[in-house]
Amino acid sequence: MILSHSGFRLIGAISRESYPHTRVNFVVPRNFRRINSILNPDGMKGLSDSDICSIAEELIEDDVIGLACMTEDAAVVKWLINRIRSLNSKAIIVWGGVHAILAPEDAIAHADAVCTNEGEKTFPKLLERLEAGKDYRNVEGFWFRDGENIIKGPFSPLLTPSDMDNLPHPLYGTEQIYQPGVGFRLIAVGDYLDFDALSYNTVWSRGCPFRCSYCANVAFMDIDRGYGKIRHSSVSHIIDEVVSAVSRNPHISFVAFHDDCFISLPEEVLREFSAAWQQSVGLPFIIHGLTPAHVRHEKIKILRTAGLTRVRMGIQSGSDRILKFYGRPNRPGLVKEAIQIVGAFAKEMIPPAYDIILDNPIETKEDVEATIRLVQEMPRPFTLNIFALRNIPNTELGRQLDELDFEIEGIEQGYTSVRPTFANMLLYLVAFARLPGPLFEWLLGFVKPYRESTQTFSPLLTLFMVLFFVRRAAQHFLFLDFSVVFGRLGYLLWKFRIVGRKRCLNP
Repeated sequence: MILSHSGFRLIGAISRESYPHTRVNFVVPRNFRRINSILNPDGMKGLSDSDICSIAEELIEDDVIGLACMTEDAAVVKWLINRIRSLNSKAIIVWGGVHAILAPEDAIAHADAVCTNEGEKTFPKLLERLEAGKDYRNVEGFWFRDGENIIKGPFSPLLTPSDMDNLPHPLYGTEQIYQPGVGFRLIAVGDYLDFDALSYNTVWSRGCPFRCSYCANVAFMDIDRGYGKIRHSSVSHIIDEVVSAVSRNPHISFVAFHDDCFISLPEEVLREFSAAWQQSVGLPFIIHGLTPAHVRHEKIKILRTAGLTRVRMGIQSGSDRILKFYGRPNRPGLVKEAIQIVGAFAKEMIPPAYDIILDNPIETKEDVEATIRLVQEMPRPFTLNIFALRNIPNTELGRQLDELDFEIEGIEQGYTSVRPTFANMLLYLVAFARLPGPLFEWLLGFVKPYRESTQTFSPLLTLFMVLFFVRRAAQHFLFLDFSVVFGRLGYLLWKFRIVGRKRCLNP
């Protein structure tokens, strides 16, 4: 479970409304934001068997144990469930979160109940039935295991904007975190600094109208077509949430929105949000949900006026053929147009980050070249979030690859470590510095597609990755941005009032 998981925090807050003694515990198998984890993701150590035993022993006294995770941590959850079962076979174990929604067949093989879509309204109903000793197996939005039988309940309706306005704010500051060798303890400021730096991470809107084949949103829309419509609480609700979090943890100096499609919100909503943000919050904020199809200069300008300091946009590939394979909303030139719009603000903000997917077995030499060429020609400054293509269960991508008889590693293997091919090495190089035209064209001639790349360039790839990340860190230092890493250093600067509320980047 990542520490910034706002959904888990929200369920914890909802549970505590009716059951004040609810314990909300975080188990973090690894910290992706440590420098060594960024440079060597394969070298991260996870939890040991003794850790799992310790965690289970502290949970077995509870009547109901709710667990949530992404698919990459599903194996850890199964491991933990097995250990809990061996110590307390009577505990009711409920599994929720993205993996449970994507792969309920997998989750129900281990848990007593699996939440199959939004659980903010249905989970309290389940707890009420359990407390009253009533039959709980007809609560909608869940699958239940009854011996060898699986009871598949109907999906529950999605939350409406009015429902979202009535939700409590996510818990922040009263949770516990597991520390190896110590056990669960009250979360401390240092934990936030190590995992979230000086950021408060949240989600305002839900839903996405697009059906990208590699994304879990496709499965969500298969459950309920309404997920394709963007829903959000009122501006006052999200503002109150952030103000509440900052009042409890005044070191918060940045707010990161992890909405899938923040930029897709109507312009009038963004104007209302921006005005309220300037008046009541005044902190720099980051948007991770930029989609090329909905990027508009005026929208960026509105948000920039309110304190937008960094954006992240998924472009995934420079090849129109591959974008079609991914099911991305696209037309020739769309990605470049969006990059130009975002790039126009690059000198006012921390350089924008663009997501790129590598190691795709269906890519041809021309596809790989198109992506590298796009990066070479991008307006600078910028940075990249580079990912390896991985298979997520029950997504359209998995079905596509099966039809093509291609196999790729699953998401549980991690997705931040790419193969040390010449093409990947060259992409990191041109992301670091634009090459002279003749040199670039000469090097591009040596590029091979993923399936044909047998020669490895590990030392060079590592070198260019180090250069790339050193420059990225320097960009954050230049803007005194401690929203991702170096949280303890940022905290020291916050103490001296060098970063924080008064550092909001006004145009």
